[in-house]
Amino acid sequence: MRRAPFVIAGTIVGVAGVLAYPTHPPRLVVPSSSSSSSSSSAAAANAGGGGGSSAASSAPASGPPTTPGTAPSTAATTAPAVRSAVGADTQYPYGDLAVEVKATGNHITDLIVTRLNDGGAGQSEFIDHQAIPLLRRQVLAAQTTNINGVSGATYTSQAYVDSVQSALDKLGIK
Repeated sequence: MRRAPFVIAGTIVGVAGVLAYPTHPPRLVVPSSSSSSSSSSAAAANAGGGGGSSAASSAPASGPPTTPGTAPSTAATTAPAVRSAVGADTQYPYGDLAVEVKATGNHITDLIVTRLNDGGAGQSEFIDHQAIPLLRRQVLAAQTTNINGVSGATYTSQAYVDSVQSALDKLGIK
């Protein structure tokens, strides 16, 4: 009789855990470069106030204000160019993948998986779709391929790092 409340509570917790377990792998969302550029220009236009031409309201303000009669410095008005390179198509035991690296100067700004072939196998696909967003965040945070990787996705982690490092080598980023 004394164990009944514990058994009932354990059963409820167990059933709740089973019902909460995700049965479908989440979708891997690859950010598109066109949507980010259109949203940034829309944000710049909204920040411009109300009136004025569209060219004046969409241009970002940069550098210190200039006084009449002085020309603005070209270094202050030109932003570093965004460069990109696609890393090697890296083979691993469950498929292959390639990663595109976008960088401004020596700063990694974005990582996009351009090729992912995991054979459509359920477990491998599930692992890849869980691990790749985590790997992306780790590389962006560390700004290098010297990351921990994802436990349980060792092969995917190594292939991702190898492809990113290949792209960084093409860009000349250490």
